[in-house]
Amino acid sequence: MVLTLVGRTGVLDDIGRALDDGSGVLLTGTSGMGRTSVLRALQAQPDIDVVRVTATPATAPVPLGALARFLPGEVSPAVTSGALGAVRSALGALAAAGTVLGFDDVHHLDGVSAALVADAAREGLRVVLTVREHAEVPPPLQGLHDEQLLREVVLTPLGAVDAATLVRTVAGGRSTTTSVRWAVELGEGNPLLLAELARIAPRPGFERLPLTDRLRRAMAAHLEVVDDTTRRAVEVLAYDSPLPLGVLVDVVGAAAAEAVEQQALVTVGDGPVHLVSLAHPLLAEVVLADIGATRRAALASALLQVVPDAAARGWPDLPDGAVRHARWQMDAGEVVDLDIIAEASRHMLVRWDAAGAQRLAAVVHERRPNDCGAILLLAGAALLRGEPIEAERWFAMVEHLGGTPEQRLQARLGLAESAFFGRGDREAAQVALAPIGDPPALQDGTSEDCAGRDATTALAAMIALCGGDMAEAAVLAERVGPRATPDLRLVALAVRHVAVASAGHLDAAWRLTEQAIPLLADPAVAPEHHVRMWAGRRYLRLHLGDLQGVLDGPEDHRSHAALLLSNVVFDVGQSAAHLVMARGDLARSLVERIDVTLTETDPYGHRAFVGAVAAEIAAHQGRRDAAVAAARTARESHRPHLGWWAWAVPAAEGWALAATHRFPRACALMRRAAARAEASGDLLHQCLCLLAAVRLGGLDQAGALAEVAARVDGRLWPAVGVAARGLADPADPDGLLEDGCERLMDLGARLWAVDLLARGAALDRRSRRDGRAMQRRAAAEAHAREFVDLTSPAVTALRGSSAAGLTPRQWQIATLAAEGWTSRQIADHLVLSVRTVDNHLARAYQVLGVHGRQDLADVLAGPPLGPDDQSVDPMITR
Repeated sequence: MVLTLVGRTGVLDDIGRALDDGSGVLLTGTSGMGRTSVLRALQAQPDIDVVRVTATPATAPVPLGALARFLPGEVSPAVTSGALGAVRSALGALAAAGTVLGFDDVHHLDGVSAALVADAAREGLRVVLTVREHAEVPPPLQGLHDEQLLREVVLTPLGAVDAATLVRTVAGGRSTTTSVRWAVELGEGNPLLLAELARIAPRPGFERLPLTDRLRRAMAAHLEVVDDTTRRAVEVLAYDSPLPLGVLVDVVGAAAAEAVEQQALVTVGDGPVHLVSLAHPLLAEVVLADIGATRRAALASALLQVVPDAAARGWPDLPDGAVRHARWQMDAGEVVDLDIIAEASRHMLVRWDAAGAQRLAAVVHERRPNDCGAILLLAGAALLRGEPIEAERWFAMVEHLGGTPEQRLQARLGLAESAFFGRGDREAAQVALAPIGDPPALQDGTSEDCAGRDATTALAAMIALCGGDMAEAAVLAERVGPRATPDLRLVALAVRHVAVASAGHLDAAWRLTEQAIPLLADPAVAPEHHVRMWAGRRYLRLHLGDLQGVLDGPEDHRSHAALLLSNVVFDVGQSAAHLVMARGDLARSLVERIDVTLTETDPYGHRAFVGAVAAEIAAHQGRRDAAVAAARTARESHRPHLGWWAWAVPAAEGWALAATHRFPRACALMRRAAARAEASGDLLHQCLCLLAAVRLGGLDQAGALAEVAARVDGRLWPAVGVAARGLADPADPDGLLEDGCERLMDLGARLWAVDLLARGAALDRRSRRDGRAMQRRAAAEAHAREFVDLTSPAVTALRGSSAAGLTPRQWQIATLAAEGWTSRQIADHLVLSVRTVDNHLARAYQVLGVHGRQDLADVLAGPPLGPDDQSVDPMITR
């Protein structure tokens, strides 16, 4: 089937019925809807003869140009009696033979040709004519439609199911659930656009597309029928949207604004100011690619003339009014309001756009050299860029110039923040905070003193948290007074909820996030606090055991998608939830998006955390190079003073070693990661690292995991603790492993449950409890069959038996051999002869394509349960 005919079989049936009834067909649809594909498919039908002709812009000015194929060689396209007679005769012959004339893009047909085709249709020629929606149909052919000699068939956008089918068919093995959903949403049911989006196969998580030539042509077709006035309206909206309808009308005129709406090039909102946006985001990409700097300056200047300054700052329905107005000023070269530029710079700092904030703040500083507000913005931008010395120079300048008390306070706090987060000097940070006052010593005082105390305490709590001292962070955060600003109180609540959750008190941490929600209603609260709070609640949901809630919760964070710090936490939570639920590609797509966003700005060291998650996902998907690269990223981006991520580096390196089948060493690194988490009071990530060690074969850590997991609130970790208790006792008379894994399956944590069951089966084989080993293996294997895009050492062992075609006896002998048993030990255990054991092993080698017992260990058994392998991967340097 032609790819762009997916979902169009009903259209072919409609055309067939119309032709059988003796009627012609007028096939309409927007560009890319598949008009030409339908004609080609009709031509390929075995029971119908179709002659296909195409009109083009090149043939439109030439009389009979599109019908030149019906002229004898000696007759040129011109309105002569000979030419007209030849065409009439050829069309009459088609009608007599019962042939269908398929005419593509008749809106490009000249008037003479259109009249001849219309006459032939009235005399019995069956025609299928295609025309682009909103294009003018030549009057002779429109007359056929008015006389009901043409039955109109409209090609509508594909539904979601058909669109997804088309994307998967074109993308093939490169498609994931996330990328298919992304392409379907962006393709808007247009088959041509959907096919091209599937072909370019961007890495999941990318919102910006490479504008290929095919994609450019597909989108440019939407603009072929617009005039210059209408195109100017499109250019304005491509340059900046959404715009209030009144602003668009003032810039381009009412007629142009009405034309773009009638041609479905824009969408108009229902709000009080009727915000107007381009109907498709890729239209802006296509138009902007053809607009130079001079044209951009002219568009910016036109917008500056009609948008008053006050509206840019105060208009509640104009998104990012200050930032956009500042950009207009920069592009037009007309600095008309420095206050707006300064406000825009502050917005960009909130979004971690260091380059944009610095550029705008520099404009203000150039014209107001002693403006301490602009100097603070330059300092903040330098700190985000990872230039602490430059930042401290700007902060010191504020103190030298003697700004307002609030500005001096911000400068002092900035010096402390730069000392710790920029240079890793906690002692210098404490010195910078000292002139503001020791937080515990300030019990009473002026409102300025209280503000300084609260701000100092909140920053000190953040430093303690990021430094890895969870207990001190919680104590300091509790000291932020009730009269503090909503922003500072939210910072304190965020620190407390992270510290309390890290200690395993997830229920108490959830209650703290509940206290934060009323504060978010304050209009003075910065947007990043909204995102941070929803992200924190999402991560808590994961560890409380509400995995589906992690995926289905509110989407408030997406309204501020550029707030990287908050979305790192949010997306890591979602990525981890997908992995635990055995959705490997979805987990991968999220973590790759996070890694890209952190390449330029990462003041809090989140990239080490993300590297650990990315390495785990890559290890579960068998992507060895990606796992090693993620671990290297974690190690290179980690800064020792940021102790809250100290566990992430050995954890990432452990998963990288697991991906390269160095399991005993990987377990050792996971134990080290757990010890680092424990040292900082991070019980939650201590559990994660201990669980990783157990899943990689370190069953000696099962007892420690059971003890620690039992101290964590919620449903997820107590279930892990029960299963770990079953693994810690090889006899497990009460079936605790099955009980814990059943609870994990109920919560959706399928990957963990399968891994733990598989480890239990391996332990039973070693303890010679063969009956229960087979039961646990069967249960784990049944669930592992549902895993499509990931694996793990334990699951690999299961798949290595069933997928390779080994018999149960061959699998039993091969796995025992992989664990280091000699043929004599296996023979004695199974009451077989040594020769029989060796024969089964030889057959297993042949089926699995391996050459010896060591190869079996890699293919089947995952980590051996014997002495630790002390070899050191070159990547690991200690």
